[in-house]
Amino acid sequence: MAAAAPAIEIPAPSDRLSAKILRAVAQGPLHLLLIALGALWIVSTAGLFITSILPASALASKGWWQIFSHPSTATWSNYNALFHNHGLLVALKTTAYIADGNTLLVVIQGAMDG
Repeated sequence: MAAAAPAIEIPAPSDRLSAKILRAVAQGPLHLLLIALGALWIVSTAGLFITSILPASALASKGWWQIFSHPSTATWSNYNALFHNHGLLVALKTTAYIADGNTLLVVIQGAMDG
């Protein structure tokens, strides 16, 4: 039985400081664009959520950002009404049954084809 050859270690190439700075400057605009897009996405998502917990009367007079000056206007009554709506719950169950059944059929068919 032959012994395994020792592993050869190859030293990692070290970048010079100038190369690192140049790479950071070249990637800077892309990083700024991605940060701006991420901030826009987070602000709009947070605004949508805040809109959902504010009463309609409060939204008619001011925007969703009023929650920062009057946090007591937020209420869960919209969600309470949503989840106590029998017709909506039946529709959600039906949708779940159809989606689960469709997923199961696609997986079974894919397993038989493969």
